[in-house]
Amino acid sequence: NGDREIGDILQQLNEAQTATGIEQVGSELLYHIEEVRNDKMKRLETQLSQALKERDRAVEECESVVRERNAVVNERDRAANERDRAMTEKDRAVNKLARLSSENEVLRLQLRHLEAERMQFDKARTLDLQAKIELLVAERNAMEDKVHAVESELQRLQLIYSLHKSLSQEKVLKNQFCTTLDDFEHCLKQREHEILTAQTQNRKLARRLEASQFEASQLSRRVHELERGYRLATSPTIVASSLPGRSPTFQGSVV
Repeated sequence: NGDREIGDILQQLNEAQTATGIEQVGSELLYHIEEVRNDKMKRLETQLSQALKERDRAVEECESVVRERNAVVNERDRAANERDRAMTEKDRAVNKLARLSSENEVLRLQLRHLEAERMQFDKARTLDLQAKIELLVAERNAMEDKVHAVESELQRLQLIYSLHKSLSQEKVLKNQFCTTLDDFEHCLKQREHEILTAQTQNRKLARRLEASQFEASQLSRRVHELERGYRLATSPTIVASSLPGRSPTFQGSVV
């Protein structure tokens, strides 16, 4: 529409018969060219400002994703360290349980052996054996106390083992965690793609800006040529040659 109006104005300028008409049409042409140039410059500035805002927003989102990813990696490392400590404690508990079980079995065998020896003593050695039996009973009581203590320790180890069993479920949580981390990495790649797209758009806008600047320079050159044509048209030589007959048709060097 703007090019059509400029063409109409140039046609009017070409058909102008007087210097006053040429001056009026030339002024209208200059005003219209200035309006077109200002309108294009405003649109370009608005588009460039919007592109810069989108770029800044994309950069901020990318930095936020990087911070979240670093926090997730730190949390994963901490969970791995806690799991390793739990596995070490479990191994120690299992070894201690095996040792206590072995000691308990030895004590039970010793108790059975002592009871068998007590049954073999004859009546002639009753008093002597009675004293030994009393001593053995005391030892047996002590051993039973120790067995009770071992059983209590076994119960505690069973509790620790149950705790370890619950910790083994962390493997499932770890898989879920890895899936979440993959999602974060995918999101980060998408953000990088968006940044590349924004950079491509910025380059396109820069090329459009250069084209607009070139177009503005072309318009400025046309205006200078029109002004030169106007000065030639209004010079005394041309005005004198146009009187008293028909005014010659203006042939401006419009590009």
